[in-house]
Amino acid sequence: MNISGQWIGTLTYGQEYGDLAGKTLRFEMELSQIENKFSGLSKDLDGVGVNPDPAEIKGKLTENEINFVKQYRSLHLADKNNSIDKSRKGPKIFYSGRYDEALKEFSGLWKMFVQRKFFGLIPINRHTSGTWEMKRK
Repeated sequence: MNISGQWIGTLTYGQEYGDLAGKTLRFEMELSQIENKFSGLSKDLDGVGVNPDPAEIKGKLTENEINFVKQYRSLHLADKNNSIDKSRKGPKIFYSGRYDEALKEFSGLWKMFVQRKFFGLIPINRHTSGTWEMKRK
């Protein structure tokens, strides 16, 4: 299977997001595959948590199993102003999933680890996750 080309998808926020759990973010990707490795760019379209900057994609496809990392070129801060810090990249987001031949789409789980500072001093690691799906555009 070659996944080069345009894809469109949706990610859904998990329970760790409290009031935002179940909310979605739509995205589109342009991928290029060589053998079983692929790379590309992802751009948020609409929904909760849109980052105006693209994210870089790097991954691997083994038969119908897909694993990739998405990292935004800027850090989208979850504050009341939805601030963007262009001097720092966003955290790595890890995606895994499977291709469903009948539905002609990939779907699976995503997870992200974010470190925050409690009182500006004590590092606290936070794990967030959710589901995702994508199909050819």
